[in-house]
Amino acid sequence: MNSLGKIALIMPRIMPSMDNELVNGVAETIGRYGYDTVVITGIYNDKPGHFTDEYTEGLDNIYTLLRYAHFDGIIFPAGRFNREDVRERIFSIIRSLDTPCVVLEHEVDDFECFYPPQREYIKLITEHLIREHGCRKLYCITGKEGERSSLERLEGFKDAMDAAGLPYDDSSIFYGRFWYDIPEEIASDIAVGVIPRPDGVVCTNDDMAISLTNTLISMGIRVPEDIKVTGYDGNMKAFFQNPSITTVTGHEYQLASEASRRILEMIGHRDIAEMKIVQRMRTGSSCGCGGSIPDTFDNRRLFQHIRKSLDMYNYRLSMVFTAPAAKIASSNDEKEVIAKVAEHSYMLPNWKSLDICLCTDWCADPDHPERFRTGGFSDNMLHVLSTYKNKSNCPWTPFPAANFLPSITEEHKPMIFVVTSIHNERQVFGYFCSAYDSSGDFQLDEYYVNFIDMIANALTTVQQNVCGGRVEIAGLSDSRRRRLHKLRSNIYEDPLMYTIVEAAQETGISEDELAEMYSALFGISFEDDLTQASIERTKWLLSSTSMSVEDIAVDCGYTDMDLFFSDFFKLAQTSPYGYRKERHQSANNDE
Repeated sequence: MNSLGKIALIMPRIMPSMDNELVNGVAETIGRYGYDTVVITGIYNDKPGHFTDEYTEGLDNIYTLLRYAHFDGIIFPAGRFNREDVRERIFSIIRSLDTPCVVLEHEVDDFECFYPPQREYIKLITEHLIREHGCRKLYCITGKEGERSSLERLEGFKDAMDAAGLPYDDSSIFYGRFWYDIPEEIASDIAVGVIPRPDGVVCTNDDMAISLTNTLISMGIRVPEDIKVTGYDGNMKAFFQNPSITTVTGHEYQLASEASRRILEMIGHRDIAEMKIVQRMRTGSSCGCGGSIPDTFDNRRLFQHIRKSLDMYNYRLSMVFTAPAAKIASSNDEKEVIAKVAEHSYMLPNWKSLDICLCTDWCADPDHPERFRTGGFSDNMLHVLSTYKNKSNCPWTPFPAANFLPSITEEHKPMIFVVTSIHNERQVFGYFCSAYDSSGDFQLDEYYVNFIDMIANALTTVQQNVCGGRVEIAGLSDSRRRRLHKLRSNIYEDPLMYTIVEAAQETGISEDELAEMYSALFGISFEDDLTQASIERTKWLLSSTSMSVEDIAVDCGYTDMDLFFSDFFKLAQTSPYGYRKERHQSANNDE
């Protein structure tokens, strides 16, 4: 079936594999009726009070696309947004539109809200501990006190206990906020005897089950021999946890399917087939079952996602030494930037099409460089890159922002379009759109983000030239400009080779002049760019070698470990250990 329209799915950061199941549930349901899924994502989704700055505000600007582009319907998983201010800004935009909308996992009076059925499945997994493993003294760790999903899951635990005639009271119930820290404390208290040891603990999400299990084991308590543990969610981490977590799978897909059916009804469809999608218990070793993995629909999808993730991981490792940033940054104008992006589009795997749309006022005012777009998009956009089936076109043609993408009006089967912001700090350039057959075909991680940032940085350099940079950089001849671009390319290939002294000797430019010209030309100081190049090398070593973090720091030129950790966190927004764990998690099936 060819595409008939498009439905927006508003997402924060997309975390595999749970969020992928939500996206797939939407895409497969509405795709049957001829609709594209347009995933609009700001990627960043930290908790309130954590790191935010002009860059993260620029990421969130993508949600304003709802004001400009026309969509047939909107699905808004508001409960997944950690920051209330971002969630409320999106609600404010949606309320100003005349577009059908359903909201997921968040109560709000003026929208129809959907939650997956949860109570009956927590009851199911609790009954498993009681009937199959003989547990009598059970605890439940649920989420946030007073929150709907937390209460519903807790009621499932109580239902099973009541049906079995087993006692429980307030001392049997804990609120873990669906996060790691409180389950760690509970496990510690159980281990030292502050909390009486139970036969088992029913955790109402997998993250809490993993945290509880790891802490119990670290303190000498065996799981499942001494205490049995279960989770809920069915995420990939639970599958590879040792012991693997007994959990419930399928609620993300079920939620997405039911919400999608409702949005189709709101659009006007009356022939929607009922989909028989249920959640299933996936037994692991944490309850004592272990054994072989059942050949179920959910497990087959999980294995497919794992295989695709491994393929993408290996593909990206092969791209490490292509050094596209310096090549694209050396462009003379905006059209050369986009042409070089097209040349390097192979670096993103699995896409069916890539598009770049820039605001008509993407460049600052040459007469007043301090004036530039800081929010929203232009009513008309420039379609500057259209890549489909490995054929690229750079038309630079204007189109109404209401159309979202000119190419989406062409005949095609329903696909998943992922839309993210192109910006530099506060300045908004436009948006980047990649299309896929399945949500398992993409990962919106630092590799993906860096590719888009590379485009924004190159446009920033061009803008500096347009706004008089060529004239204002005293002594910067074309010959010196070429030498500086060559220098930057060399730095990113081997940052250890360079200090300002070596750079000056290589280019034949004095140290003071070089520092001034480098900053003016590239929009970043020589020292900061050298640090950035070192951290990029660090990331590659963390991903592709078994070297210790300390050895990697030395290999990348650091003798001060505090400075190393500070620089890495500033640029990667995680620790080296966290980065390595995240990168290897999908590749190391034994962890």
